[in-house]
This record gives sequence, C-alpha cells and structure tokens, in this order.
Amino acid sequence: MGFGVTNIIWNGVNFLIFVFLMYIFLAKPLAKAINKKQESVINSLSDVENKLDEVTKNLEKQVSKLDDVKKEVQKIEDNAKITSERMKEDILQSSHEESEKIKIQLMKNIELDINKSKIQLRKEVIENALEKSKDLIEKNLNHDLQIEIVESVIMSLNNDKTGN
Repeated sequence: MGFGVTNIIWNGVNFLIFVFLMYIFLAKPLAKAINKKQESVINSLSDVENKLDEVTKNLEKQVSKLDDVKKEVQKIEDNAKITSERMKEDILQSSHEESEKIKIQLMKNIELDINKSKIQLRKEVIENALEKSKDLIEKNLNHDLQIEIVESVIMSLNNDKTGN
C-alpha cells in the first residue's frame, strides 16, 4: 500500500504543479481573451442597441409619414366628395334651368301654333261663311229683289248726304 499512496501523493503534487503552471502561463492570456470577448460582446450589444434605436426612429418616421399620407388621402377624399356634391348640384340646377327654358319655349311654340290654328280656322270659317252666303244669296236673291235693295241703299245714301 505504500506504493499506492506515494503514487497518489506524487500524482496530486504533479497535478498541483500543473495547475499552478497553467495558472501562471494561461491565467493572464485567458483573462485577456475573456475580457476582449466581453468587450466585443458589449460593443456588439451597443451597436445592436444603436441600430435598434435607429431602426425604431426610422419606423416612427415612416409611421408618421404614413399617418400624414392617410390624413392627406382623407383630405383629398373629403374635397372630392365636396366637389362632386357641388358639381351634382350645379348639374341639377343647370338641368332644371335648361328644362324651364325648354318648357317656356315649348309653351311659346304651343301658343304660336294655337294662334296660327285660330287664324287658319277663322279664315276657313270666313271662307265657308262667304261661300254659304254667296250660295244663299244666289238662291234667294232674284232680279226684282236686287233692284229693290239697290234702290234702298241709294235712298239711304241720299238721305245721309242731305242730312249732313
């Protein structure tokens, strides 16, 4: 057993020397490497945070621009509605005025046509009356009656001349 314990002790001492040497030679470079890696990670995180802030600001700007565009679109839509309503009212008013003008012109044309028809009807009535009168006179008026009417008219004219 002595051999086994001595071996274990020497193995332990060797291990401790190995750890001590590793510590002496590797501790500082390893600490430096770990610190560099920490600084690199911190810098990377800082860069990521800066980029995140930048992206967030750009996103806010874009959202603001989008809101402005939405407001502008709404204004355009509102103006288009107002303009279309005005145009509609103008068109309706114009068509109403035009229909009134047409109505007045039609009434004038109807009145002219009625007057023309009345004149034409009067002419026809007069022509028919004259025709009928002529026929009636030709049938009822004989030579003796004609002489009597002519003498009566002459006497009345003579009375009018002497009476004045």
